[in-house]
Amino acid sequence: MSAGFCGLSNPFRVRRLIREAVSQNSLDLNGITVLTEAASGNFVVTPVIAAAADAEKVWAIAADSMYGSKEQVKTFTISFAEFCGVSDRIEVVFNKSPDVLNSSQIVTNLGFVRPVNSDMIKHLNDGAVIPLMCEGWEFRSSDIDLKACREKGIPVMGTDEDAAGETFNYVGFLCAKMIFNLEIEIYKSRILIVGSDRFSSTVERWLTIMGADTCRFNNLREQNARIALDNADCIVIADYKEPECIIGNDGQITAEELAGAVPGVSVIVLCGNVGCDEIKSCGLRVYPETRCETARMGQTLSLLGPKPVVYLHAAGLKVGEVMFKAKRQGLKGKEFEEFVVKNSPAQKIPDHF
Repeated sequence: MSAGFCGLSNPFRVRRLIREAVSQNSLDLNGITVLTEAASGNFVVTPVIAAAADAEKVWAIAADSMYGSKEQVKTFTISFAEFCGVSDRIEVVFNKSPDVLNSSQIVTNLGFVRPVNSDMIKHLNDGAVIPLMCEGWEFRSSDIDLKACREKGIPVMGTDEDAAGETFNYVGFLCAKMIFNLEIEIYKSRILIVGSDRFSSTVERWLTIMGADTCRFNNLREQNARIALDNADCIVIADYKEPECIIGNDGQITAEELAGAVPGVSVIVLCGNVGCDEIKSCGLRVYPETRCETARMGQTLSLLGPKPVVYLHAAGLKVGEVMFKAKRQGLKGKEFEEFVVKNSPAQKIPDHF
């Protein structure tokens, strides 16, 4: 097996990780049809995980994107599935046809399965369930029409990333890799972190462990945050849910103000609404260089390697398995949610959604 096969540097290791994740989650999709994404790179794993867990059928949606053509993605997916011995269970398709939707019982919120809108939901069968491959509080209304799901009785639940191989901890290491990419050493570097949710607190914890001189603020309008900017080596934006622009025109601070206050400071956008072009135009370095928006990560955990993707998606499929079985037993409402949380790494979607 050649290096770089399917966009994977070590397909043998990825295959082993999939087997381990299926076993550790006691993932059993026997008799269940799964609808998920087909992808290249480390995200090729999801349909293979489902098939390795004995899913009866796995529909994998592919489409043209910046990462490759749909035909290339199909070839990648099927090639890796053959390598793992499960290609007979996977079919790559290029559209969400009514037949595909109606036959699917576990529907993931990944790739070109999104958006799961009302037009799509009306074709889903009454037994379908939707597990999120993220925590419940990370739910994005742009991905799933929750109202339409509830009207049709299709439950949606999140995945506890602490129970999924402690995958949320990888956020800290992802941020570290992004900082290293801008040639900032972390150890004994002055790093200001902006955010008010779990992303920012996780980043603060791990960067502090790595020896950084860290401070964290909810937003850059705070007076103490403006003072802390002085002599900072970099600013990490790590606020997943904040709708307001953090750095940019009409932001908490403009790029011009930032460049004037801390010439040469670097900006790392782990997640958050940031005007990257405006930052670059002021002569500051920013990573990644494309604009980031609310409820989006600048880079995904796949940048680190396959393990966080494999373990999170295997756990998410476990949530889907238990949701499907609970629904088949006729459980509803609170009883349904309690059963799923007890028997899988599931999380409720917060009530405010």
